Amino acid sequence: MQTTTENSPRLLLIDGMGVLRRIYEANGDKEADDLVASTLEAFKGSMHRALNENNPTHVLAAFDADGPNWRHTLYPNYKAHRPPTPAAVLTAKAQALSYLDELGLSNVVIEGVEADDVLASMACKASSFQVPTLILSTDKDLYQLIDDFVHLRHHFKRETHGLSYVKETYGIEPTQLGDYLSLVGDRADGVPGAAGIGHKTAIKLLQQYQSLDAIFVELDDISGRTGQLLRDSREAIVLSRQLVHLKTDVKVGLRFGDLRYHAQ
Repeated sequence: MQTTTENSPRLLLIDGMGVLRRIYEANGDKEADDLVASTLEAFKGSMHRALNENNPTHVLAAFDADGPNWRHTLYPNYKAHRPPTPAAVLTAKAQALSYLDELGLSNVVIEGVEADDVLASMACKASSFQVPTLILSTDKDLYQLIDDFVHLRHHFKRETHGLSYVKETYGIEPTQLGDYLSLVGDRADGVPGAAGIGHKTAIKLLQQYQSLDAIFVELDDISGRTGQLLRDSREAIVLSRQLVHLKTDVKVGLRFGDLRYHAQ
């Protein structure tokens, strides 16, 4: 995060469902009742650690709503191969939301969008006002949001990732990551991408052409197997770009002042 004075606003955005799922998966060998209890206790500990480590002045936790969202409407096979959310996770989620209320931490579940879209909307607005923002998540899709004011915090590794991390890891800018994911796809989410285009080729294309739009402009002139694969997969690439796009205009229904956190 940017250097700030003690009284400067510092926003912490929490991928609540991501944290909860990660904890649940780490505790998966317990019996059902114990699993809910242990997941919730670990979630509470994670929240306290996140607050203590990052010292935010404002906090918002976002959770996925149950059921389909706009991406399923666009592409019914989106995340279709994933098993249903375990009952223990849903039970722990309800209890986690109640716990956040007790702590006085703002939290939202918005129908029809994913938590990522909520986090993206809040992060972009905060960045536009130059508010240092930390997103607590392990979701690589959110690396698209990193800029001078928005960083990503891997809570479990205790690592904060910024612009240099993205450049060193992917070889491209955060603003190009959406196009990168459109090309390589995302097997975990069922995003198709371009058949036959892997990580190295996608990076090379974006380093050369800078964007997917520029690639499409030059598409007929891209020779060899790469050009043919891109032409054959153009519709899938366009669909994938829509799926990996993060909404930044979600109406969260909260003012910045509503996110104020008072340490207990």
